[in-house]
Amino acid sequence: MSKNTIIHSAKSLFLKFGIKSISMDDIAKDIGMSKKTIYNFVTNKDDLVLSVLQSFIEEEKEIVSHIKSHANNAIEEMASIGKYVIQTMRKMKPTLTHDLKKYHVKSWDFLNKDHFSFIEDIIKSNINRGINEGLYRSELDPEIQAKIYVGLARLIVEEEVFPIKKYERPHIYENVFMYNMNGIMNDKGRKEIKKYLKQDNL
Repeated sequence: MSKNTIIHSAKSLFLKFGIKSISMDDIAKDIGMSKKTIYNFVTNKDDLVLSVLQSFIEEEKEIVSHIKSHANNAIEEMASIGKYVIQTMRKMKPTLTHDLKKYHVKSWDFLNKDHFSFIEDIIKSNINRGINEGLYRSELDPEIQAKIYVGLARLIVEEEVFPIKKYERPHIYENVFMYNMNGIMNDKGRKEIKKYLKQDNL
């Protein structure tokens, strides 16, 4: 058994059931390992949650990097990233981000700093690419637009704005995605995105 085995099991259980409802005993049972053995790899549940989050973000970075290098243009890149985000959200227990924010502050802080910084860099790069390809409005400031996108992304998980019982996270993201794209595309970009909207169901 390795730490990766523990992380993989915990990630699967957290996504399906949320973080709060899963105990270290549940994880031990899932992988057929004693809880004592698990503590040889992680200090406590907080430590495990952070390790799972770090693993998840590293995996996400690899996927996004692959998308960026294979996309034919900036709009295909954004559409593919959008599809990946929606698929991921559909696998997640809606309360997962709430559990992070309330019970695992260190992991929540890591998500806010590292993850959103990564998203900002991706969006900034995409906007520069789209401008150079003649698909996005040339007068855009990529840095400001990237920060606006991140600001909207943060709102998606804000309970005060979008209560879990009323709004589904994937549906909110779809609206944020289109709101962002409609704001940055020019006429050429709007024609281009139609083919990806049909095939990716965004």
